[in-house]
Formats: sequence, C-alpha cells, structure tokens
Amino acid sequence: MRQGEKLPSENDSPILGWVVPFSGFLQRNGDYHGIVQTWHCLYRSFGSDRLKIMVPRPWNADVEQIAEMIHRCRNGEKPEIITIGYSWGGMAAVNFSKELAKRELHVRRMILTDPVHRHKWFYGRWRAFLPEVKIHIPDNVRNFTGFRQKRDWPTGHDLKFSPKTQARTYDTIPYDHATMDDAYEFQQACVHHVRDLHDEIEEKR
Repeated sequence: MRQGEKLPSENDSPILGWVVPFSGFLQRNGDYHGIVQTWHCLYRSFGSDRLKIMVPRPWNADVEQIAEMIHRCRNGEKPEIITIGYSWGGMAAVNFSKELAKRELHVRRMILTDPVHRHKWFYGRWRAFLPEVKIHIPDNVRNFTGFRQKRDWPTGHDLKFSPKTQARTYDTIPYDHATMDDAYEFQQACVHHVRDLHDEIEEKR
C-alpha cells in the first residue's frame, strides 16, 4: 500500500458470515487434531472475503472480545454465524453465543461434539465430572447439531434447549471422548452446514 492510500472499504465487500471453532482441553493449534483438520478443510473450501473461517480458538478464549470484534465488523449487516466446539470448547461456543446475544446477534447453527460443562470459576470445575449437570443452549441459537459418545469418561453432558432452537442430537456415535473431534459424522456436519452458508452468500453477489 502506497503512502496516502486508504484501507479497502468494507462497503465494497461486506462480511456476511463467520465460522468460529473452539478446540478442546489440552489441544493446541500446532497439532493436527480433529478441530484443526476440520478448520483446514472449511478454510480451503469455503473461506472468502464475505465468509470468514476463523482459526480455531482455544477452550479458554476471551469469547467476549471475539463477539465484540464481529459486532464491530458488521457495517450495517447482521452476519450469519456458525460456531463449532469440542469438549470444553463446546462450552466456549455456548458462552460465545451468549456474548453474541448481548449484541443482538443470532447463531445460525451451533455444532458441538461431546461438549463438557465448564464452570466459569476454577473452584466449580469439578462439575465437569457430574453426569447430571446440563449445558443450557442460549435461545439466540436458531439451529443445533450435536454428537455425544457414551463409551468412556468424560462424556458429553446433557443439553437443555429453548423452544426457539431447532435441535438434532446423536448419542450413539462409536468413538471415545479423545477422538470425538475426529468423528466422521461431526466433520461432515460441519462441511455440510458451512457449504450451505457459503452457497447462500455467493448467491447474493
């Protein structure tokens, strides 16, 4: 960029969609785990100037700041948002959706695999090991797709939905917790729903 030139205007190409994935406990982006594999596929296949496929955020990411960034990039638009999460990253996706709700933004679809409850305070983290704890999906989530295994511990927690959310859950996936982000069914659901959003956005060009 030459001196005196301005940055490109978002009016030329507004951001109409976001995909925000969250990885699980102990996962690092330097490892090619299931969430990174899924992101890599989505980024290569569907990322564009109008559909932003964010690099996976960790389970303990500052979800308030991510939501605020998306809010500030709206430029008069109400973008379609898909959020993805695994294990404690599933709880991060839930908390992220709550932050979006504060900014009057909805979630087009939430896709979780073996989501595990995480209390906001350190001394409440033991609740992750209680099977009776439920994860409440915010009512700004329009559609939900979830996968859970029951072969080992920890297992994804039960979910509670608002009547405003159309939900489909699958509880018989034959994987253990450590490989639920590698599950074919989960990864294909991510590809299917992001492709639908991509095609819808491209039709508006």
